[in-house]
Amino acid sequence: MKKLIALLFAAVLAASTCLAFAGCSEKRYELPHYDEIGDMNKSLFFQNETGVWAADPTIIRTEDEQGKDLYYIYATSGGINSTGFCAWKSYNLTDWIEVGPVFMPKTDESWSYKNFWAPGIIYEDGVYYLFYNATWGSTTSNMYMSVATSTDPEGPFTECTTDVKGIDEPLIIFEDHKDEIPAELRTDETGYLGTGGFIKAIDACPYKDPVSGKRYVYFCLDRTESRASQIYMMEFEDWLTPKYETLKQLTAYGYTTVGGSEKIAEGSNVNEGPDMYYRDGVYYLTFSTYAYTNENYQVRQAVSTSPEGPFVKVAIEDGGQVMYTESNFQRQSAGHHGFIEIDGELYAAYHTFRNNLDYSEGRKIAFDRVSLVRNAKGQRVLQMNGPTVTPQPLPESISGYKNVAPLATVTSDNTREGSDVAFLTDGVIPMHIDSALVEEYRAGTGETAITFTFSDDVILRAVVVYNSALYDEAFNNIKDIEIKFSQGKASGIASTGTVNYNWEKFYDDFTGSIAIGSAAFAEFEELQTRSVTIRIVNPGNAEGVSIPEIVLLGREA
Repeated sequence: MKKLIALLFAAVLAASTCLAFAGCSEKRYELPHYDEIGDMNKSLFFQNETGVWAADPTIIRTEDEQGKDLYYIYATSGGINSTGFCAWKSYNLTDWIEVGPVFMPKTDESWSYKNFWAPGIIYEDGVYYLFYNATWGSTTSNMYMSVATSTDPEGPFTECTTDVKGIDEPLIIFEDHKDEIPAELRTDETGYLGTGGFIKAIDACPYKDPVSGKRYVYFCLDRTESRASQIYMMEFEDWLTPKYETLKQLTAYGYTTVGGSEKIAEGSNVNEGPDMYYRDGVYYLTFSTYAYTNENYQVRQAVSTSPEGPFVKVAIEDGGQVMYTESNFQRQSAGHHGFIEIDGELYAAYHTFRNNLDYSEGRKIAFDRVSLVRNAKGQRVLQMNGPTVTPQPLPESISGYKNVAPLATVTSDNTREGSDVAFLTDGVIPMHIDSALVEEYRAGTGETAITFTFSDDVILRAVVVYNSALYDEAFNNIKDIEIKFSQGKASGIASTGTVNYNWEKFYDDFTGSIAIGSAAFAEFEELQTRSVTIRIVNPGNAEGVSIPEIVLLGREA
């Protein structure tokens, strides 16, 4: 079908060009387009449709032998009963190929016994360092952290050894270094060795500060019957040499700051699954709260001007929830994530319920874009465009196209009072009906024409018009997309005609709601573009139509 469209497009474009040169300066013609997203073009879009059966993901980008970008996910691996770690690789972030076990130590040689959870990957100087936690001995509560290394992202990874550490013990043994640890953080708990000073550590996140070059590992001091879980950090001299004297607590469950009195609503005595992101002088410490079996499992954030803190949790009303789900979502529970920046665009891999509704079948991996949004206090906070179940534009480095809509001047002939066309190109899809940070653009009743005008031509490849999170404000289809193009000295207006929103795929009869983050799509061959006009007819909504975002996939000419 796509080949047929390409041939039709070439023929029509040639005809319009000839007519233009014959004396008609602007010719209107029908633009063949492809809008049946059931056969998604994986060179332009990705979709969280084929879930990887795993949890607690960490993600990294590498190159294959031909220099093509290749992405690897390492995760808690249910398929091998958490006796090691599997990896998955993908070129398009939709089709994940299982590499298989990349780290499965022999129990008669290694210290680790079972419960291999939550790996964290980092690459430096030709070596991949895979941090992880596992049980030392047969007692499940004896969780320790260590690191395995490989020169190949597909492994095999082997347990690290140093001059002072053998394969028969983990890298980090807090009780052996109790006197080096700050006094306020020492414990009398006992682990595998039976001596005081044990710290039950899980969810390692290795991080190299882009400002100072210092190495850190962030982790969760796991909850017990007597305490909640908290986020800790420790500096490393190199990735095999922990500096125990730098151990520091960064979060306190239920409180905005460590040692503070201001409370914040959280769940299940959990602050776990940390990750770190830096932008413009601010360090964003992200973590999950509520139990991973709970549909409310979600990602929160705390901010600081130093990777060592102190960190202040962002209040919920100020956008403290990076990602969470609600009862009207087609997917429930979303947490324990790993960030990856792809040529300036921030994304995160995370886990959610395998069957989308509850924990009965375990967890799977998903992937979505993350944005920085300014809240009412002027503070920039992280917000995820997810969790999504519908097609989303790929990063530019994969597809070769970016969202060029922000390059245009945007106008509308039917803006509802109090709304602003700026909401159409702010890069954020409001994932919640009651979002306090971002808004949908609101058009009035009747027909609305939204026009994007470029000062310099762009090469356009696809148009994506997101639908409202509110059923009563949604559109049924796009009446028409008109693209004013130029072809050498010729020019014309290409019209798609009706572009349908796929209600069959994107509406959930069970919840009676739209799939949040879904859109109408029009894909076509490259077209040199001066302006784009999108016409939408109100299907009878009392207030009108709302549009969260419009993405014009293209590139600068």
